[in-house]
Amino acid sequence: MTKGYVLDPVVRLKAPDNPAGPPLGPLSGKVLGLRRDIYWTSWDAVTDEWAKLAERDGAEVRYWRHYAPTGRQMEQMLSELDQFLSEVDGVVVGLSNCGACSQWVIHDALRALDKDIPTVVVSTDQFVEFNQLLANQGGRDEIRIAPLPYPLEGLPEEKIRQIARDNYESMLSYLGAEVYA
Repeated sequence: MTKGYVLDPVVRLKAPDNPAGPPLGPLSGKVLGLRRDIYWTSWDAVTDEWAKLAERDGAEVRYWRHYAPTGRQMEQMLSELDQFLSEVDGVVVGLSNCGACSQWVIHDALRALDKDIPTVVVSTDQFVEFNQLLANQGGRDEIRIAPLPYPLEGLPEEKIRQIARDNYESMLSYLGAEVYA
């Protein structure tokens, strides 16, 4: 009788000690990174509003825009992302609003979490479960995901900005940020 082996193709990563990452703590005096992308103009409006509110609450804000790398651009993009992450105390990574962008959002969020940076993923309602699945595969089953309503893209800009203002405190809560009046 011939003996065979069945191999499991699923990589099992050792879970980190803190799968959600650390909380940000007091927002005032911190540098908050807002990771943008090339896909969703609505996300630019959301992050514009959140930047104004974070600056009002005492944070400095920095932006970095993810782009879809090809070939050798990947090394450059990762270098730029790492530089951005080295300059922030906490990061808001978005927007997860489709399959491809969700994969990049989680990729960039996991990179931040691996550097022990307080991180929150922002996702529209339709993609929260998908993001959770992707994060689980990356060993981060407790990743913080702040939901925004779906659809977001295509709404009037003032409505998007109002959604951002309405969800600012919730996003901070997911990030583990504290604001003192």
